[in-house]
Formats: sequence, C-alpha cells, structure tokens
Amino acid sequence: ATVGRNRPVIAIERGRDSVADARINLTAREARIVKADVERWRPSPAPVVVADPAREGLGKRAVKTLLRADPSVLVLVSCDPSSFGRDAALLLDAGLHVDRWTVLDMFPGTSHVETVARFTR
Repeated sequence: ATVGRNRPVIAIERGRDSVADARINLTAREARIVKADVERWRPSPAPVVVADPAREGLGKRAVKTLLRADPSVLVLVSCDPSSFGRDAALLLDAGLHVDRWTVLDMFPGTSHVETVARFTR
C-alpha cells in the first residue's frame, strides 16, 4: 500500500529485527517506530491502517485495537489463508467492506501466497 508522502507513519513492530528494518526502510519518512504488541498499542485516529501480521494473523484483540484508530481504509496483508479468513470475518462483522483484494504468488514453487485486501467503511 502507498501512504501519502506528506503523512506521518507510525509502525508498530513486535520483533527487534522488524524494528531495526523499519528504521532503515522509513528513514526518508516522518515515522515513529514503536516496539510493542499491537494489542497493547493505544492508537490515535488514523485515516489509513496497514496491517501485515505474522502467520497467526491479527486475532480479535488486535482487530479491536486497530479499529479504535477509526480508519476509513484498512489494508490487511496475510501470508496464511486461514488466518486471513478469520481476520477478514472479524473486520466484516465490525462493519467494514472488502473494496479490493488480490492473491500474490511471491514464492513460486511453494504453497505460500500473500493475500492483500482493502477494507473500507
């Protein structure tokens, strides 16, 4: 997903390596990188949320946390079809709608795919 160039970015990362990577990848942006579990994050309002969780997905608590940011757009990236299905159902139950989605075969020759979906209010 592309985030507007003039908008600040808040990256919530749980792993030390992910935090280090975010610091490198976001050097050209106005960005704040927070090392935390997303379930414990206290979000402020954000027009766009991009969630790219680990294989186990977001789950109920993380979805509730992200929805407290009251985004008009939430992009979910998932590397596991079953956790994507569960998380998508939670977002749909919360009143969001699937606007667009695609499946990417980023690892040819394996059973792994990435699903990317855009949810809107």
